[in-house]
Amino acid sequence: MSQIDIAPTVLGLLNFSYRSRFFGYDIMKLPAGDERAFPSTYQNLGYLKGDRLTILSPGQKVEQVKPNVLTGDATPYPQLDQTQLDQAIASYQVAYDEFDTGRMRWRPSDATPVQPLPAPASSTAPAAAPVPVN
Repeated sequence: MSQIDIAPTVLGLLNFSYRSRFFGYDIMKLPAGDERAFPSTYQNLGYLKGDRLTILSPGQKVEQVKPNVLTGDATPYPQLDQTQLDQAIASYQVAYDEFDTGRMRWRPSDATPVQPLPAPASSTAPAAAPVPVN
């Protein structure tokens, strides 16, 4: 999980219906195997999937490491996983393009009300008796 997943996850836990352009996911509803995170610093962009962290740095420098979350150490992978590298680059490029071209801005259609989510089965009240129509 990364910071971009917090808002969609909290809104999901609150059972809210909403319209957004979030890049993050509700991690409680994310299928197993789709987990990923985007750790970064002021210069390095990270893409963590499984046990491999892809680091994109200035000057087109690329590194993939296996992080140890207990010690903070990282062991470099001898070979790049090209699929994961492509996914890392694509994730950041799409985010940049969406922001840079203004497609992340609010639009009048965003004000259209969103229908509430159905109540969870365990908390639904008994159905009211039908009202006769004359």
